[in-house]
Amino acid sequence: MTLFNLSIVFSTCMTQYHLFDTIRSEVDHLHAVKEEHGYVRVAFVGGKQPPSDLTDADGICEWLDERGIIDREWYKMKTMMDSAHNLESSAKEGQ
Repeated sequence: MTLFNLSIVFSTCMTQYHLFDTIRSEVDHLHAVKEEHGYVRVAFVGGKQPPSDLTDADGICEWLDERGIIDREWYKMKTMMDSAHNLESSAKEGQ
């Protein structure tokens, strides 16, 4: 495996970790709010509240999706993959 390929693999792993970390952070915040009866972030005034059952993965995903978290993280991953593809194409042309 070349250094170039390793950098692509590393970037992919870091992007996946960032996606996981972002979602974990949001869910951790929900747990903290539930325990402290604090403020919950919503997409807009009157926006969807998170599910009261924090084991409801579908409900949490819907809430994250309404807030744009899923789209934002997907865009970051897609941009990184497109960049990696372009770099790989450029490297093959340079061979």
